[in-house]
Amino acid sequence: MKIAVGTDDLKKIRKGHFGDSQYFLVFDVKEGHVVDKTLIENPHSGSHGDEDEAHHHGKAASIWSVLSGVHVFIGRSMGRHSVEKLIQKGVTPLLTQIEDVEEAVGAYLAHKMEKFYSFDLKEKKFKPAVS
Repeated sequence: MKIAVGTDDLKKIRKGHFGDSQYFLVFDVKEGHVVDKTLIENPHSGSHGDEDEAHHHGKAASIWSVLSGVHVFIGRSMGRHSVEKLIQKGVTPLLTQIEDVEEAVGAYLAHKMEKFYSFDLKEKKFKPAVS
């Protein structure tokens, strides 16, 4: 299983739109433990100056190619368009208020689902996750 998190400083989960994250940290998990971690620079981040913030939705297809093979994406903020694209790609989107990347991934692996919000397809909104 692979878990991805968007970050700008490699320590905190990006609070703004995850598609504008400077980096994605991808955790490779086997038997409930992180066995590898990959840093991917986001060539489509807002910091590169090639597109303004208003056009981040247009970068979705390119971002998905960067995140190929990811099963879970943990973020602090996601727009509906991004959530729908993640789900279409078979990725489970989760929101959390946890700021620290390692802490958030650890909480997920420890099944502390009370720290997360999952997307309810029927109601089209994030709701507290259940374990």
